[in-house]
Amino acid sequence: MIKIDVAALHLEPGSIELDAELEARFVGRLTVSDSRGTVFAEDEFPCLELARALRSWCSSADVPPFDFEFDSMSYPEPGLIWIRRDAVNDDEWRVGSVAEPTAKSELASWAEVLQAVDDLAERIVVVAPEVIHPRVIRLLSSASDR
Repeated sequence: MIKIDVAALHLEPGSIELDAELEARFVGRLTVSDSRGTVFAEDEFPCLELARALRSWCSSADVPPFDFEFDSMSYPEPGLIWIRRDAVNDDEWRVGSVAEPTAKSELASWAEVLQAVDDLAERIVVVAPEVIHPRVIRLLSSASDR
């Protein structure tokens, strides 16, 4: 089972006026894992930005016709987190990162991918500081209409 987890979430100092600034500056430790262990981990990762991009991708169709590549404002190279259909079995997916080219998750069903994305979004909403909580909920809700 794939798990996308966050810890030590916090808002980087400074004023935040634009939603894009909030997305990029609400950061924490991101860990992607499966039953075998950690696939990818990164501190100070833009977790809200990732959650919003994943929710938007997941809501694009019952099963998206294309793979996911996280294209962040915080990283020069896209694909720091990717979710791709398996080359052999079109009904199963893997999660990985361009930062760890040889590491990828075990195969997962689309339902497992959706659950991992929903769990990530829920965790972020639960720990969002009270001051920005309404904006976090709005951003994540607007990215998904499932």
